[in-house]
Amino acid sequence: MPGEFLGEGLIFIISQPRAGSTLLQRMLSGHPDIATAAEPWLLLHPLYGLRQHGIQAEYNSQWAFKAVRAFLAEHADGAETYRDGLRAFAATVYGAALARQGKRIFLDKTPRYYFIIPELRALFPQASVILLLRNPLAVLHSILTTWVKGDWPRLAQHAADLRVAPVRIADAIQTQGDAAIVVRYEDLATEPQACLAGLCERLGLAPHAEMLTYGQRAAPSGRLGDQIGIQQHDRPVPDHLTEWQALAGDAQMRHFAQAYLDELGEATLNRLGYPQDELAAALTGRDQVSWLSPLAPWNVVLRPASTWTRRERWQVARAQAVQAAGPWRGAWNFLRSRVPV
Repeated sequence: MPGEFLGEGLIFIISQPRAGSTLLQRMLSGHPDIATAAEPWLLLHPLYGLRQHGIQAEYNSQWAFKAVRAFLAEHADGAETYRDGLRAFAATVYGAALARQGKRIFLDKTPRYYFIIPELRALFPQASVILLLRNPLAVLHSILTTWVKGDWPRLAQHAADLRVAPVRIADAIQTQGDAAIVVRYEDLATEPQACLAGLCERLGLAPHAEMLTYGQRAAPSGRLGDQIGIQQHDRPVPDHLTEWQALAGDAQMRHFAQAYLDELGEATLNRLGYPQDELAAALTGRDQVSWLSPLAPWNVVLRPASTWTRRERWQVARAQAVQAAGPWRGAWNFLRSRVPV
């Protein structure tokens, strides 16, 4: 019967990208009852079918939203019928994955389900939702050093991961209260056995020693997920916990970090458990900004480059040149690239 599946045997991991979700997935996948795949992204498209905004398509998504709403209201007893259909869809697809792997629990690690946390909870009240937290400055540092690498316009591709994800996850922690299953990356890295034991208790699973040594098992199949850091070790290590403090040693990075903390704000950071004043205290800089060391503004690089003014394009290009070659040579390279030969 449609609507009977309420998420029994489902576990979701939701986090900011670069927050350690692949590590947690690899550990949990060592349980003999758990099946998984790299990053399914399975439920974003169908759940966005009930949203008026936030989706783009070749067809007119606004017309589609209105048409679907009208159809459901006039011919199918409203949006809950659609949700019943999604439950049947999920039962079929997740069920097929479980049957192929011979398991009874499916672990869906899709960090960007942060967009749909309330819908997931309403759709699958029997599912377990793990909210994985990491120091937001560590996430920022990881994005800057692994994905952006000085190409500041690329930062806009991750604007929602930086701006939306922490707020949505903090809201979920507040609204779910004791029902929220919260895991901190810092605990996972420093006390993996105790952290995993507590998590297994919340999930109703018996812990297995081999869950800690994820490197001895094949990685989940699929295209997405961390393919870099996870390969460096075969079990959790605390090696990367303080790397984010390098943000303080560079004027551009420090500007991004300070602006990011200010944007998230004290209330969100406190709900996440990373007090703003403690993080800000670690950002005391050792160098000074001058006219020779211009900065790419945070509120500019988080917007698509197509929206920048000419002045903003110059700001970012000059900052990139200085970042790449140093103040004097960078300024010279920037000016030479702007002057016709």
